[in-house]
Amino acid sequence: MELLLPRFTRDRDTTLGLLFLDNVWECFTLEDEYRVTKVAGKTRIPAGKYEVNFRLVVTPLTEKYRAKYSWFEWHLELQDVPGFKNVYIHIGNWHTNTRACILVGSSCDSKGAPDSVGNSTATYKLLYLKVATALRTGERVFIDIKDEPDLMAA
Repeated sequence: MELLLPRFTRDRDTTLGLLFLDNVWECFTLEDEYRVTKVAGKTRIPAGKYEVNFRLVVTPLTEKYRAKYSWFEWHLELQDVPGFKNVYIHIGNWHTNTRACILVGSSCDSKGAPDSVGNSTATYKLLYLKVATALRTGERVFIDIKDEPDLMAA
């Protein structure tokens, strides 16, 4: 399974992108802003291709998700991200929820409120069930994150 995330706009707090699953548009994404020097929990990860796997560790966040969502098993974690640990694709509507992770939603406002995505929980569930099914059947999952320089004017 291939996920493609072209980032299409950013401001001083956030980055918005589009997530495609096997070349079909799936949802919008929300990440932290770009920074030359990393600030923990406030900097997006570098563009690149990363494998996505379950994080087979029970954390307080894992327990919280399991208590709230009957369909949830393990977090979807990007592997081997340079300079980052525990980078997830997860639920959240506001840039304050990102902490260097990738949030998903079915809507965004790239002009009025670029610090948010909408309907994150339902959107995440749809994506999660597809990715989790692939991982459980032994399929490898990759996400290719691309900066779009023509659209990413500072």
